[in-house]
Amino acid sequence: MRSGQGTAVGSRIVGIGRVCCTVMGIIGVLVVLGVGCRSRDSYRIEGAEPVPINFVRSELPFLGWARRLSDSQYVDTMWRWIQAGGHRTFAYAYLVKDLGGTLLSEEEWMRWRDSIFRFAPSAMRLLLKRYYHYFARDPYVQDLYDSVLSVYPEGDPRLEALVQDVAWALGRLKKIMPEAELPVRLYTYVNFLAMPAVFVDSQIVAVALDLHLDPKFSFYQGTPHPLYLIRTFRPDYLKRNVLLAVLQDVFPPPEDAPHLLAWMVYWGKVLFTARVLMPEVPDSVWLAWTDRQYAWARRYEPDIWGYLLDRKWLFETEYVRYRKFIVRGPTTPGLARESPGNLGWWIGLRIVEAFMEEQRVRNPEWGVRDLWLFPDSTGERILQISGYRPVYGWQERVRRFFSRFLP
Repeated sequence: MRSGQGTAVGSRIVGIGRVCCTVMGIIGVLVVLGVGCRSRDSYRIEGAEPVPINFVRSELPFLGWARRLSDSQYVDTMWRWIQAGGHRTFAYAYLVKDLGGTLLSEEEWMRWRDSIFRFAPSAMRLLLKRYYHYFARDPYVQDLYDSVLSVYPEGDPRLEALVQDVAWALGRLKKIMPEAELPVRLYTYVNFLAMPAVFVDSQIVAVALDLHLDPKFSFYQGTPHPLYLIRTFRPDYLKRNVLLAVLQDVFPPPEDAPHLLAWMVYWGKVLFTARVLMPEVPDSVWLAWTDRQYAWARRYEPDIWGYLLDRKWLFETEYVRYRKFIVRGPTTPGLARESPGNLGWWIGLRIVEAFMEEQRVRNPEWGVRDLWLFPDSTGERILQISGYRPVYGWQERVRRFFSRFLP
């Protein structure tokens, strides 16, 4: 063959390779989306009704009233609001559990402890007075409050939609787990840019609006929060964060998890359940990843699994060593720079997906309730039954084949 002909053939191969890679990539995305939609639809919960949710914007009285009331007026008015509105649980969680260490010195805490535990008026009024002077009247806090109101004004339809979405999700959860004690009140509040973004306590769930403004919000730049967290401080993470907090309350994390696999399967079960309850939320949001990170995880799933097996990570028992796979972070140490953090959540979800499909073959009625009642505290039986062995999809195999001919 002449050199000119060889060059022409090579050019054709390169051209065909590029076209095939592009087509395979598009088809692969469509296949992934289609499979994901079918998987979610197959576990749809029929006949559920929304759970009645009492919605309260607590930042309006806690911070708004401080602008026009003296300290004594504020304490009297807030105490009446707490008592008359049935807000004792939230007030105790917020003022005592969350801020108690700031509002009282160690000596004062020891002196007032019994009164606080009894929710005695004298103790709670002291906490309210301290809150008024330490936080509510602080110019920085008031600026933060103004920012919250600018993003979420009174009557904001996004908050009304949040309540509806949470009510429907909890209704679906109640349908499959009727014995579960679920929140009946949803509070918003300002947590002064401190984590956590959501807490659950005795049938209430509270979400910090100041941690759901916008990643470009100027106040975030002066906090110790890393950029990968700040990226998720957005309104579209509200319902994601609320539901995950509720699910961790209903299905507590395994305190005595023997190894990494147990944590991976736990998070896989949580994420699988969350997707069934709120199917409209994309996986990238559940995982708190960017779209690019999610695409990376899907593309290199076999490599990730191979890394966990080769390095014997699955049955690693030292939390300080394996925590990098189950805590959020900018990346996973030991893997490529493009890798996201908490990859254990993702692999755990894939294991649970495979397990659920296997169980559906044996019993078409198998559902989310059966997943949580299945006796396996270590995740080992779920992994074994799942037959999880990720391989490159045909589109990735074609792409890798033709990539050898690309310059």
